[in-house]
Amino acid sequence: SGGFCALAGDLGAQLVLAEAGTSATLGAEARVDAWLETYNGGVSAGVINTGKTMRNASFPKEWNTDPYVLAPQALPELKVDTSVTGVGKLGWDRHEGIVTQNIFGPYDARLLRRTFTTLGQTVHFRAGSPPSMYAKWTAFLAAHPGSWSTLTKCPTQTILENGAWQMRVRAESKSSASSGAALVLSGSGDPGYHFTAAGVAEVGLCLAGHTKGCLRASAPGGVAPPMTALDPRAMRERLEAVGLLRVSTGSEAGSVPTSPASLIV
Repeated sequence: SGGFCALAGDLGAQLVLAEAGTSATLGAEARVDAWLETYNGGVSAGVINTGKTMRNASFPKEWNTDPYVLAPQALPELKVDTSVTGVGKLGWDRHEGIVTQNIFGPYDARLLRRTFTTLGQTVHFRAGSPPSMYAKWTAFLAAHPGSWSTLTKCPTQTILENGAWQMRVRAESKSSASSGAALVLSGSGDPGYHFTAAGVAEVGLCLAGHTKGCLRASAPGGVAPPMTALDPRAMRERLEAVGLLRVSTGSEAGSVPTSPASLIV
């Protein structure tokens, strides 16, 4: 899997865990939050059709609420989450402020937990967005004529070129909330089409041995999220080199939102 729903968050999570200096192994639990702050682009037909298929599919009801439905063979002690996204309809994060669901959260969260457990990592994970993401997205679409009519189809050329995305990923040791790291991943172009298409191609090039050093030495085979098989540092360098990704350090300093008593995560 190498589309936007998997690659951006999966790569960001592994990079920020390394930046925070935590192994996230048993006995060294970590927390990782992935906040999609900007999504200026269309909604891919693949996402739309996946949603339709899920609504019409027949499967056990508990799968809807199982955070580890894509990691059924994971060790029980690695399954530390009880919520799919870790974010309700409205919540509060001490860094991000008010947060809510993001449109890709249920996909990202399940895929990333497959990576965490495959790598033997004990991670409490949340995936969401600040409400401002939806306001910016609406304004972006309104500023580009024809974007609404093509929202669930192939986007217009203008959307493809002028789109953008940004995700802020934070990691900290569960035993020491005062320490941690944050990275901001971003890119230009429609994320659902430009990043997805090029990202899948880059993953393929890596798997085919055309990108030096990008495969993990002990990578398992089969169908899996990208970071179970790819080396995070090498993949970051490759995606930055081809202009698909920018990574910057997200400052943990500055003003911290004051938590309203009515909002609890």
